[in-house]
Amino acid sequence: MKEKLFEQIQSLTQEFLKCVEEEENVMKKYKRTDFETIQMKREILIIQEKMKAIKDKEFLSYFNLLDGPELIEEFISVISNIPDEEKYEIFLDVYTRSEYSFEVINDDFIEDVCNARPFECREELYKKLDEISATDEIVIYRGMGSTSAPPAEALSWTLSVDVAKWFARRFLQKGGVYKAKIKKRDVVDYYNGRQEEEIIVKRRKVYDLEFYLLEDI
Repeated sequence: MKEKLFEQIQSLTQEFLKCVEEEENVMKKYKRTDFETIQMKREILIIQEKMKAIKDKEFLSYFNLLDGPELIEEFISVISNIPDEEKYEIFLDVYTRSEYSFEVINDDFIEDVCNARPFECREELYKKLDEISATDEIVIYRGMGSTSAPPAEALSWTLSVDVAKWFARRFLQKGGVYKAKIKKRDVVDYYNGRQEEEIIVKRRKVYDLEFYLLEDI
């Protein structure tokens, strides 16, 4: 799989370099700007860095060279090549840098990634959840707009109603906030790297849903 992926990237690189050669001839003829030349050279450098990262199995470095919607889809395409002990760390990095594209993640995929997480990380999560709630359930919130995924299908929630309200206000459409509960066993992870008190949950496991308009919560 890795060799096939490397061959695909190498083939694309060769095609790109051929286009670059043609582009250089165009630049000579039409006097392209230095800025355009620099941009093109930068793209070549990034492709070369991607090839090297894949070849050296430096997957975290590889994904650091990607951005936007391609992150999740690319992670899914190469996950079988990533060592088990690195899968969850890279998934969390990719997930937190992605805004959308989560619809391509199915439940089995999430389960497989979670199972690859080191035991110590799971123990740390359980301790954190016990600090959050003394019972077996947690109250969570999610800011929503008219184009948001249905709450039952949403992966990302928060412990903070203020964070949920902030996300709801991001939407141009009239937004609101869902309040729900989740069993601790159905929590995938707790992440506070962006000060958002994010709770990542399994789909269709939230219950006791209540919806509030922003002015009512």
